[in-house]
Amino acid sequence: MSSEQTPPDIAAAGDVPTLNKPASILTLMILFNVLTWIAVALRVWSRIKPVKALYWDDLFVVLTSISTTIGTANACVEVRYGLGQHWKTLSTDEWEPYLFWTWLANPFLALSLTLVKLSVLFQYMRLCSGSSFRVFRNVCVGLMVVVSAWGIAYICLMIFACDPIRAFWTADGPRKCIFFGSDNPDEKIRAYLSHTASNMVLDAMIFCLPLHIFYKMQLEKKSKWGFAGIFLSGSIIVVIAIVRFANLLKHELGLTSAHFDVTYYATAAVVLSALEAAVATVAASIPVFWPLVISLKSNVILIISEVSVTHEKRADSTTGLRNSDWQPLEDFSTKGKDEDLESVHSKKDYKAPRPSTGAIPRNLVFPETKLDDEPRLNQTETTVVAGDLKR
Repeated sequence: MSSEQTPPDIAAAGDVPTLNKPASILTLMILFNVLTWIAVALRVWSRIKPVKALYWDDLFVVLTSISTTIGTANACVEVRYGLGQHWKTLSTDEWEPYLFWTWLANPFLALSLTLVKLSVLFQYMRLCSGSSFRVFRNVCVGLMVVVSAWGIAYICLMIFACDPIRAFWTADGPRKCIFFGSDNPDEKIRAYLSHTASNMVLDAMIFCLPLHIFYKMQLEKKSKWGFAGIFLSGSIIVVIAIVRFANLLKHELGLTSAHFDVTYYATAAVVLSALEAAVATVAASIPVFWPLVISLKSNVILIISEVSVTHEKRADSTTGLRNSDWQPLEDFSTKGKDEDLESVHSKKDYKAPRPSTGAIPRNLVFPETKLDDEPRLNQTETTVVAGDLKR
């Protein structure tokens, strides 16, 4: 078949869109993979430097990056064997390697999409750890089960699409293939469509899950803009998933018998899968490392102590403190030119007030006070408490 004349409706090898050119494919994939690792490195650094602790969401982000790197590397090898080019312009020596690297890349890209969803859900649960978020946390756990089952099922279908497995990329000997390895184009198209559509729905569900919490939160305008930026980055992931599904629905991966051109039409699907995992990893990491980056830029060390504090009631007579003794962080900042945060911290006789009842507000700074030394406070689990101290 390699000696057949290319039909008029199939363009020459050089007549391909910009996205299909090898240089474009490699540049996009390598660039976004590098950005992913930069974001993950900053995230891990921001955890280890001030907190000296990693959490489940951090672990899953690292695993996502590893899986994405392997899948991206396999996809880049596909370029060597014809990804982006018209199928009929390839030699028979390129068909088998192309199908092998496709079989190897698909499970890793599917694994990346699964792991990054789990990472985001773990991050939701860590940030919303109070008893008032019980329903929200239960929903997150339910989604974790659904996402895990979804990922395992599709990864197994991709790996074991043929019996024997090597029948996916070779035509030697008897074979039995289903779904992603099926010889029936319609069945194979339905397999890819079902995975892409369900991925898009799960992305939308995870993105919309915390919106009602954000809506009810009483935040300053600056904080709301920050959260809006986080949700905007999340919406980009949903948009990529929608575009990938629309492209697959339009071109059907070039698997139709009327116009079989899988290497040409699969390019957008492969690139968008890698980009979706990369953008999701970056979007999930920015909220973690960005505050520390900003604090270093302004020559201030942002101390992030991730603790959750509970209290025990104590009689007012033993403390003698009033509610007015509590002063927000903003009162020590730039409101008064004669007494700023640095001067307050420098006072040797300054002692932090101690409450009689109630949980410690999160916008307070406690100079010379350690939560671990407080007999009335119990450290239970991790949420975010942040204070600014001069370097």
